[in-house]
Amino acid sequence: MKIMMMGTTEENLVKVLGPAPDVGEVINDFDIGDDEDVKLECMEEHLAKIERRVKTYEVKKLNDPRKGKKLLVLDVDYTLFDHRSNAEKAVELMRPYLHEFLTRAYVHYDIVIWCKYNCKSNNGLLLLKLNQNKTFQYSLLLTAATSMKWIEVKMKELGVTSNPNYKIAFFMDHGAMITVHTPSYGVIDVRIIFKTLSLITMAKCSFNGLFLHTYLNHKMYFSFDHDFTKPLGVIWGKYPEYYSSHNTIMFDDLRRNFLMNPQSGLKIRPFKNAHMSRSTDVELHGLSQYLEDIADLESFSLLKHKRWESYHKKVRK
Repeated sequence: MKIMMMGTTEENLVKVLGPAPDVGEVINDFDIGDDEDVKLECMEEHLAKIERRVKTYEVKKLNDPRKGKKLLVLDVDYTLFDHRSNAEKAVELMRPYLHEFLTRAYVHYDIVIWCKYNCKSNNGLLLLKLNQNKTFQYSLLLTAATSMKWIEVKMKELGVTSNPNYKIAFFMDHGAMITVHTPSYGVIDVRIIFKTLSLITMAKCSFNGLFLHTYLNHKMYFSFDHDFTKPLGVIWGKYPEYYSSHNTIMFDDLRRNFLMNPQSGLKIRPFKNAHMSRSTDVELHGLSQYLEDIADLESFSLLKHKRWESYHKKVRK
């Protein structure tokens, strides 16, 4: 009898959970414009994907939902934490006012951490094969367990899961996310940035193929981002007695992540270059006040979250 064990060794986990490899400056600047109206939430194919996630995806539950509380869904990268800067300790890259923000939010909201898959940490394998017609065939192999492990470790390093003043309801990772098709942007799925010796080019990847806007004989070095959207319907489907579009708000630095639920999303300013910006960044302090201001509303459906900074002045008049 033969036994084959599969998993990730502790030595490899150290590499995965550590800083991303130095592949040069890779700028993931693809996003949906603030004023663009991209309506996807009712498309049948997307709703079918959400239904499958509701049935098959398991959240990493830490604490039970609380009856009567609203829901706050938070991104990690560039929202709570500068994941690209280097530091000896994760806390040095933590966004200012993080614990104060979560403490104030917890009074009225259950808190969920939803982080996308971080492919830049060597925890995925991309296979490219050049076909005879000079197009690429590709396969992307993912390690879901490592993805959730990364979230758990980072939240522990930041002191989020051990703070006595608030509790996190559950974690979610890329497994709950879906790909969507838009008339303007095609499939929002996998993006690969190819860095050659003399230029940087970008390819859009979908399950229909890979298209390159560069010469195929260049020697290429690549890193890759795995970009899906975060459908809140997965949470609402799993916890319909607690959460819905009326009581949920999500913070993310990329608008494309809440394409399926634009009314529920608030685009936060990204927290980058932590060593330089930590003394001036007050985003979470202001958002704490906004969450308190809207906490007593029966529904968030009429709010315009992009005007959150002026809302406090309005309600205090």
